[in-house]
Amino acid sequence: MTLLTDRVLIELLDAAPDAMLSFDSEGLVVMANMRAEILFGYRREDLIGQSIVPLVPIEIKSIEYGNSEILVTSYRRDGTDFLAEISFSTIENHSSPIVTATVRDVSVRSEVEAERMRVKSEAERVRLEAAAALVTAKDEKAVAEHVRLEAAAALVTAKDEKAVAEHVRLEAAAALVTAEDEKAVAE
Repeated sequence: MTLLTDRVLIELLDAAPDAMLSFDSEGLVVMANMRAEILFGYRREDLIGQSIVPLVPIEIKSIEYGNSEILVTSYRRDGTDFLAEISFSTIENHSSPIVTATVRDVSVRSEVEAERMRVKSEAERVRLEAAAALVTAKDEKAVAEHVRLEAAAALVTAKDEKAVAEHVRLEAAAALVTAEDEKAVAE
């Protein structure tokens, strides 16, 4: 079995897609990869020996040794914060455990999820308005309005050209119902 050199281990850690900080039982950083430098805004040399708490506000004693995961607000060097998903893993190192925190900035994912929920809620509101218009419908114009509102709901949730095509199809159906209604009134 070939043992890896320190240089190879550092290159492996730097190749990781997430920030990684290892700290001792006192909460002092003993290792940081390149992603940690980028995410937190510190040089690696400045992170080593620093307390983990300003970066990852946790109670060191509350970490369950073994593997665990939390969602917390973390802080960059410039004082800005971000939503962080942090996974902890522990290894035994001679006399005391070393904990590695793998940190992922999930603030964008959280914002995208919030926007998706807002769009979904708006589409549902439009659908409910369409259903209410249909319930009170006395003629085909109200049915046409229902179809138009359904088309608007489909467009609100549009993520690709299929949804836009569905919107156009529903608009055409509404126009056809309106045209038939006007033809019937003319006769």
